[in-house]
Amino acid sequence: TISLLPLIATATATTSSAWAANGETTPTLLQNFLSQLRRVPVFAIVEETTGKPFYIFGESAPKASGYFFTTYDGAKAVLDGAKKKTKAEEGETVDTTWDEARVIVVPLDFAMKVFVKHPKAMAQNGKPFDTVYDIIPGVEAVEDAQKLDSSGIYTVRGRVPLFYIDDLELEAPA
Repeated sequence: TISLLPLIATATATTSSAWAANGETTPTLLQNFLSQLRRVPVFAIVEETTGKPFYIFGESAPKASGYFFTTYDGAKAVLDGAKKKTKAEEGETVDTTWDEARVIVVPLDFAMKVFVKHPKAMAQNGKPFDTVYDIIPGVEAVEDAQKLDSSGIYTVRGRVPLFYIDDLELEAPA
């Protein structure tokens, strides 16, 4: 049986003391949850030479948003769109910001850690700034989730459908 649950709600619930009924501490529960996500790939847009993530800065606050994508195609489409927007018209200055960007794969547990912790980052001028991270699901995954769950939960921003099969084990290739 394939099951479905919202990834963000699961992370929130995992940090709740309500999950500690079996005697485990909340940090242990969170670590167990994150270890299960270590094998799930997500994609990020980073600077090619340093591996630092690209951020989108908000206009109203000194906060930057970083993004993880559940599909390579989603990350590549965003990167291609950003590169296309920075192409100069005749006579304009060329914006090379996105020239050194590339899509990389990282484990979902890493994405969840920075999603929850909101680490500070350092600007080129040496000033720290706040960060927030979003995990962007693929359109098809959201559509599939909405077919299985008509509650409307997957129409809310930040709800990432996570499909799983209980006790699934794959044999290692020979």
